Amino acid sequence: MAKLAIFSATPLSYRGGYEEFIGRLYERAKNNGYEIDLVEGPAWLFGFFTAIIGRRERFAHLQNNQGLSQGWYERLKGADVVYCKSEILDLAIVRLAVSSGKIVAGMHTPRRYPRRNQTLLRGLLYGPFLFRLFLGRAKLHLLTPAQEAEVADLRATTVVLENGVPEPLAVRTERVSCGADGTFTAFFAGRFTDQKGVDRLKNLLALPRLGRLTIFGEGPMGDVISALAEEDGRVEVHGWADRQSLQLAMTHADVVVIPSRWEGLSLLALEALRTGSLVLAQSIPVMESLRSEAIGVYTTDFDSPERIEKDLKKMWSSVPDPSAISAGAGERFDSGRQCDRLLQELLRR
Repeated sequence: MAKLAIFSATPLSYRGGYEEFIGRLYERAKNNGYEIDLVEGPAWLFGFFTAIIGRRERFAHLQNNQGLSQGWYERLKGADVVYCKSEILDLAIVRLAVSSGKIVAGMHTPRRYPRRNQTLLRGLLYGPFLFRLFLGRAKLHLLTPAQEAEVADLRATTVVLENGVPEPLAVRTERVSCGADGTFTAFFAGRFTDQKGVDRLKNLLALPRLGRLTIFGEGPMGDVISALAEEDGRVEVHGWADRQSLQLAMTHADVVVIPSRWEGLSLLALEALRTGSLVLAQSIPVMESLRSEAIGVYTTDFDSPERIEKDLKKMWSSVPDPSAISAGAGERFDSGRQCDRLLQELLRR
């Protein structure tokens, strides 16, 4: 039996929703006769975060129990596929993977990569930086033009697969159109954190034509969300829900809003597009890149109610058909197709 070794650059328990991609890859590879050896990245680096998050490992039965505090580099060299979370792309790991002829999966790099300082992973080794990062006081920077060029070169020399989402459980059937008086409804889901920009939702509520804002999630800034709900009767707050309930709620709103301050490729955006929903996101580089690649994505500045209103008017003037939105996102970001592409590439080697 052929053996497929997958090196994941960050622990699955830290990656949250990205386990779905790995799980789907595991099933498809197993059905194609592969024996899977799934190896986590340097757990000694991210153990602090996983301990705080407190998540149990969902794929413990797939993993080699040997920790990577020793010999992780050798295990990376022995892998067929190197998986990198888009939010924590370490150029050093990608360089090693590409130089060894590996397949790099799960990587989304827009024209201008909107992420942290390239030395982030190196910096995490140092207590003061880690403490400052945890408090949200560490400065975050874009990659330099030279580093962006290097990433582009890396993409050109290897097979790069991006994270995808599975088939939608609910799909919008009618084209979005705001009310005769211009009223509309909005949907937000995610952890209530500064990174997700939950405090910016107040600027959306400043628009008199917003009829309802439905919010799903939980997190350390829950008091901010609770205050919004207490002050404004248009806000509906729910905890976490199953995937089908979330997608149904998306399709019942006119637009899915993503006010994140910085983020890799948003899985919420992909989920929304698969359901045929419109996405209005903060104008950060990764979302501008997605806007150029997918139908139904619009950007704005959530720090400015005036800009939000202006961009909404532009969006309402040319709303695409939901079937076109869903089909376009499926062609580009379906996790099953991504896994199939990876397996086809493996079979050619």
